Amino acid sequence: EFVNTKCPKCAGPARRETDTIAQWLCSCWYFLRYICPKDDQRPFDRDLVDNWLPVDQYIGGIEHAVLHLLYSRFIVKVLHDAGEVGFKEPFKALFTQGMICKKSYWCPKCREHVHPCEDAETKCPKCATDPVRISLEKMSKSKGNVVSPEPLIDKYGADTLRLYTLFIGPPQKDAEWNDRAVVGAFRFLCRLWNTLVAHEEDYTKVPRARLNPLRLAGPAKSLYSQTHRTIKKVTEDIEQSWHFNTAIACVMELLNAVESFQAEVDYRSPDAGARQRSFQVFREAAEAMVVLLSPFVPHVAEELWGVLGRSPSVLDVPWPDYDESAIEAEEIEIVIQVNGKVRGRLKIPSDMHEDDVKSAAQDDERVKKFLEGQTVRKVVLVPKKLVNIVCG
Repeated sequence: EFVNTKCPKCAGPARRETDTIAQWLCSCWYFLRYICPKDDQRPFDRDLVDNWLPVDQYIGGIEHAVLHLLYSRFIVKVLHDAGEVGFKEPFKALFTQGMICKKSYWCPKCREHVHPCEDAETKCPKCATDPVRISLEKMSKSKGNVVSPEPLIDKYGADTLRLYTLFIGPPQKDAEWNDRAVVGAFRFLCRLWNTLVAHEEDYTKVPRARLNPLRLAGPAKSLYSQTHRTIKKVTEDIEQSWHFNTAIACVMELLNAVESFQAEVDYRSPDAGARQRSFQVFREAAEAMVVLLSPFVPHVAEELWGVLGRSPSVLDVPWPDYDESAIEAEEIEIVIQVNGKVRGRLKIPSDMHEDDVKSAAQDDERVKKFLEGQTVRKVVLVPKKLVNIVCG
């Protein structure tokens, strides 16, 4: 009855316009409709919506913060006050990602974006006289700074491109794309591949047994400890901070340690037990690297998982746990202060007794000169952090 009415001018039959709300308003409550898209009796099912919402994590550009996200909150608050939904906020957490940027070149004389050759970046390829204006901007076809992924994928593989993109910087910040830096990610994957493939025949020969850290010493103990520190760090970076770049960097450090371990350990040692434990530590580090990298480089990880003699797919393997007792560093660095001022730093065993730490701090050659002619009245120790020597 509301739609069909009479014309106010001629009194003839008329139809009211019902499509009067701006189309962007629909984008302010689409997440409610996602829960029950085929319901033709109502906008959304209250019971289903309350069960699945609010959204746990929203990922989007900062440009949405003052329009879409603001009005989404407004709509949900109105619906909550009207008793239509059981929550006041549509999203529990917001993450705004940065942009991948690249240099663009603008010629003031030609009044257009240009593509100077690499060996003449400051000259316009058209007029060749005026220096171009170089800016770091988000990629755009109109600015001529777009990178086509296909040639890079053909040359280095999709995993290399994915790894570099994640490694380029923190995801919440803008990052500059560098074609030449892609090679670094490729070299890392090649090193990882060569290191693990070199022992392909040994992975199935050495029996699997639970490692006893108390029986490890020297390089084996050090690598075991770093492996578990890496597992913890990568897990926290992925789950808590989303710092994929530092997670990847941590695995790179572990690969360096694995390569050094290979050079230090004598697999031909007459002590069969020591040889076996050394390889078990190596294998554990290798498997940890593959699993930790699998979210970033799934194709390479899947192939290496097969090289390690493991099955089923690496995607079906549980995420590795870390040994808390192995995480504590064997050696730590503490700060030495004299009357509250930093006068030196000292590396000590992590399990060093407190009295020995205080004595070592006072015996440090860099600190002694600040103690000459003074009486040490008190030595304050903050465990595993600093020693403050109070003189008077």
